[in-house]
Amino acid sequence: MSRTEYRVIVRNTLSELNKDVNYFLNQGWVCQGGISLSLDSYGSFVYAQAIVKNYEK
Repeated sequence: MSRTEYRVIVRNTLSELNKDVNYFLNQGWVCQGGISLSLDSYGSFVYAQAIVKNYEK
């Protein structure tokens, strides 16, 4: 049986998001869908990427 862990990485800059997503990809995580871009309450961009990792039990 396997289980899947799901996380969302949220950062204020695209370069921070790229750095952190690359770290998780090297740890065996996989991107789930594309990047999400939205505005915070101050009008600044917020970038997000969903990632998943499957574990065998």
